[in-house]
Amino acid sequence: MEEELNSQPQTNLQNLNTLNLKISGGTSLKPTIYVDGKILKYKKDNFGNLTTTYTTEKSSVLVEIKKLYDINGTLWFLTSLFFFIISIFGIFDLKPDKRCISIVASIKVNITNNSSLKIRFKPRNQTEKAFELEPTDCEVAEETNNNYFIDTVAKKRYKVMRIVKIFLWLLLIGLIVYLIYLKVSTL
Repeated sequence: MEEELNSQPQTNLQNLNTLNLKISGGTSLKPTIYVDGKILKYKKDNFGNLTTTYTTEKSSVLVEIKKLYDINGTLWFLTSLFFFIISIFGIFDLKPDKRCISIVASIKVNITNNSSLKIRFKPRNQTEKAFELEPTDCEVAEETNNNYFIDTVAKKRYKVMRIVKIFLWLLLIGLIVYLIYLKVSTL
């Protein structure tokens, strides 16, 4: 009985499959990497490549790479306005990518004990495939959504927020001028 209990964890360790994922060329995208629906944290190596490892008992996994914009959220207007005001009217705000180039890619991969998958992104101005899979020891079963696209919703929302921010700056300047006028007229 004890031998069965002791041997079972060893067989589970032997059945684990590891996927070593390396992404090069798309580090400026700052993508989110999902494997079987779980978000993976990645590290940059010395050459600027994104690397991560995923361990599972499954023999095939679904790798998804997504670059989506925060402004596509449900409360996008309120959150954008909140961060605009918190960042002292946009002075300390992060500058968004105005081109709004996004990617949603998914790759179904068959893996074995220790498999590697290498993805190399192409420059974003190409209308061909967004990335190429470099030859590795794992088999790609299916590849979908392998292209860049312009997120028109995010682009329109950035334009709306730009108009709102200009209006708020003019309102702030008008308020300051009015307060100065009140202060001078009371003297």
